[in-house]
Amino acid sequence: MERLKTLFKKLTKKEYLPFWFFAGVQLIYHWMMREGPGTDAMWFFRNQLDAYSLKDYLTIRYHGWSSRLVIEAALVYVSRHMRLYKLLDWGMWMLLACSLSAVFGKTKDKARTNWVLVGLLLIYPLAELGGAGWIATTTNYIWPLALGVFVLTGTARVLRGERVAWWMHILYLPAMIYAANAEQMCAVLLGIEGLCFLWILFVKKQGKQVLVLAPYLLIGLAEFLFILKCPGNAARKNEEIANYLQNYEMYNLVDKADLGFVDTMKHLISSGNLLFFAFTLVLAVLVFLRMKGFMERFVSLIPVCITAVLTFFGDSFSEHYAKLASVLEKNEIINGYNYVWGYSYLPFVLYLLVLLCILVSLAWVAGSWEEFLFCFFLLAIGLASRVVMGFSPTIFVSESRTFLYLYMTIAVTAAALIEWHDTEWKEHPKAAQAIGLAGACMLVISLFGGFMAASAI
Repeated sequence: MERLKTLFKKLTKKEYLPFWFFAGVQLIYHWMMREGPGTDAMWFFRNQLDAYSLKDYLTIRYHGWSSRLVIEAALVYVSRHMRLYKLLDWGMWMLLACSLSAVFGKTKDKARTNWVLVGLLLIYPLAELGGAGWIATTTNYIWPLALGVFVLTGTARVLRGERVAWWMHILYLPAMIYAANAEQMCAVLLGIEGLCFLWILFVKKQGKQVLVLAPYLLIGLAEFLFILKCPGNAARKNEEIANYLQNYEMYNLVDKADLGFVDTMKHLISSGNLLFFAFTLVLAVLVFLRMKGFMERFVSLIPVCITAVLTFFGDSFSEHYAKLASVLEKNEIINGYNYVWGYSYLPFVLYLLVLLCILVSLAWVAGSWEEFLFCFFLLAIGLASRVVMGFSPTIFVSESRTFLYLYMTIAVTAAALIEWHDTEWKEHPKAAQAIGLAGACMLVISLFGGFMAASAI
């Protein structure tokens, strides 16, 4: 009885309350979720084990469609058991929230850190995960993300010089295998694990700690090679070029990179996803608190203002600036047909300006080179995970779910900035209160949107 009381007191500590709130919201979401008959899971995946053995099905998929064999092995099973899926998916969301908190480790105010992380997760619009149905989308995106961040908790402990229990490594290995089976998450994990590997080896010069990360880096490299060599990925690419983007073969490397960058930046500043706006707002407020010059403050406001205009006043902007809006909406990449027209360069220049303003603002805000490099590389890895979609003919078919990893790196960067600048918030309580109120408003809006998305059939 005493042990239960002790456990209850521990779980009801102030720092754990955000997770109880998050668990309750996710329970409501998952209770409301339904799978319509037209979703990928209902019309395709749930029926495959009726026609094939698991081995035969995965063999067919490997040669004809996809390298995600680990993911699809889980997908074809949970598609047949909706209640089991909801339980597992709820667990994955909780794992994601708790793992993000563990990555940050001990902080000055752990309760605040956890509220920030939970709030940013809930601001991410749930509707962006429902396009192909909840089961197919979450097993391919949320589950790799949650398990990948879980693996990174071990990497974070190694970087902090903490001991990682042997039994945790046993859990990290299968988690890494599942997470890296998704192409985008594989790239993200390779980027983060690779940078951490080099940092420990050449900066910290801790050879023994490098050996701890080596198995995860090797798994990531093996999965990356498996993805490249899979004949099904090549067959799928050819089929989707024919179905969705017939002129794709005419694009060179620059065209594909341009396509990925332009499409990614357009979504960030005009899709209505509040996570990017929240990040630019936090960054701008910190610049205002640290820098007193007009130019610095003006530069920090450019991403905020552009995002606010196109997110909150998009219809009004289109009405009063129709020609400019049409250029941004068209969103063409620069090619052999339009390179002579000046307006063709406008989207690229605008998006590049927003990105440069963010990087300059980060440099002004960062308290050290380590802080700046952490934010820079994290955002770069997240951006690359979406820009690389320009090298796939499914860039438009995959819809907004391919932005998940980019938005998570944005959320982590925003949380890190809030945590690292605790002194500024304490010295300027009104600014901290303003950011808190803005975040609360965005959270309320996002929760209503999430409830509507979860209940839609």
